Amino acid sequence: MRASTKSFYVELLLSSTPEPNKEVNMHITFFQKANNTQLRHVDYVITVKDGNGNIIDRIPPEPAPILHTDSGSITVPYTFKTEGNYTISVDIKGILFLAVPTETAEFNVTVVPEFPPMLVLVTFATLIALYITLVRYKGYNPLSTSR
Repeated sequence: MRASTKSFYVELLLSSTPEPNKEVNMHITFFQKANNTQLRHVDYVITVKDGNGNIIDRIPPEPAPILHTDSGSITVPYTFKTEGNYTISVDIKGILFLAVPTETAEFNVTVVPEFPPMLVLVTFATLIALYITLVRYKGYNPLSTSR
């Protein structure tokens, strides 16, 4: 996902589909909007908001003011506690060791529960039982090539 601010692009890539209580890596890269080159020495703050806009997490935690990446790219592990819609805000606070007016890129993320393996197993077993019933009692074999 890529979001635009007045002067910058911020790219956010997630290592996997976010699930409740499962760590996901947020890979964030900063770009200069004018020439699409990767920025270096970026000071930033990440906030995570729930579906109602309430801030539920800040990276770095207060009272730390900012994070810094010298390469312009960073991977941040994060665990969402519950399913739902979230907004990840990345506030750019400085470039090349100079403070800049804060510019914010926002990303919408949906956290969904893992598809339960037991449900897959039960569905598969039901389909096999249905197939066996049709073959045994009706003489019908949908896999047969002769009719």
